[in-house]
Amino acid sequence: MLKDLFSNRLFIGALAFFVLCVGGSLLYHQHVKGQAEKALVESEDFLQWWHERNAKEKAVAAEVVEAETDTGGHVHADEGGQGQELPPFEPSEYSPEELRQIFDQFYTQRGLKPPPPGYDYRWARKNVPLLDENGNPILHKIGEPIVELEIRVGFAPTLEEYERLNRLYIEKARAKKKGQVATANEIDAEIEALTASAQRERPFIKRATRLASREEYENDPKKTERVMREVLDAALREYGLEHLILPY
Repeated sequence: MLKDLFSNRLFIGALAFFVLCVGGSLLYHQHVKGQAEKALVESEDFLQWWHERNAKEKAVAAEVVEAETDTGGHVHADEGGQGQELPPFEPSEYSPEELRQIFDQFYTQRGLKPPPPGYDYRWARKNVPLLDENGNPILHKIGEPIVELEIRVGFAPTLEEYERLNRLYIEKARAKKKGQVATANEIDAEIEALTASAQRERPFIKRATRLASREEYENDPKKTERVMREVLDAALREYGLEHLILPY
């Protein structure tokens, strides 16, 4: 029976598909994890923390040496008479368990839980995470663009005002085509007045940043532009300004 089962092409195909799915999932997980760790160890905040951590360890070691000297202990100095510099952070020099401990320590010393694989915190400034409106630290996916919005006064017509403006532009074009200059000027003045009265608070893009590898950028060079559009469109919907969303 087992022989017949393995001779069944459908079963073998399904088994191969399952193995490929599981293997692909594991490889993707490792890739995402590796990208997140690479982004972390290359960040200025982490490198500064690592430098300070090493400096503290050197200071503790120096205190131990001094204590041993005071109590008559034997101290063996190097040829230059100076303690050896701690090596820079190199992930390849540590086991996965040691790396996990180092990364966890980096976050816990800032009062944060280690982020899930593939994610990192957004930072307001050194050692201070950016918080949302509820006071919770904000996470972002490694490689994804970070889009910041700002609310300020700008063109924010209601749907009725927007449709009225469109009709006025059409009427103005018709008047100009017929040579009705006075009528076109009157319509133009109405357009200006309506546009001025439609100035209200609305969302705008403040800035957008994307920390991605060259390979990620080349695979999707317009990702930042696309995400900016998605974020702004969502904000316009929240403000009831769906009619300002560009159709392309």
